[in-house]
Amino acid sequence: MRALLENVLQRYGMPARVETTSGTVETRVFFRSVNSEAWYSAERMVYPSGERQRGRYICLLPAGIEVQIDDTLTVDGRQFLLRRIEPTAAFSETICRWCLCVEKGSVTDGS
Repeated sequence: MRALLENVLQRYGMPARVETTSGTVETRVFFRSVNSEAWYSAERMVYPSGERQRGRYICLLPAGIEVQIDDTLTVDGRQFLLRRIEPTAAFSETICRWCLCVEKGSVTDGS
């Protein structure tokens, strides 16, 4: 099952770079924004430097990539921090890592 998902990521995923404490890895991922009606997504945040989005994003990484919270993911020229990482399993085998991300420099990033 893991090999099947990795083949699907290679064929249909988007290119990404993961920067960890042990180095940088080029890979392919599924990446999408989370559109929520929750207050944190709907509330506008305006600062002297301009308006900042409070978006969150979901990423599926191949299981073979070891990541930790606060590692950096670069997708389409934009950088994101990994805020939550959960192994996703099928038939008692980890097939990918589900990650919740925030864009670097956003309000939810804390910068």
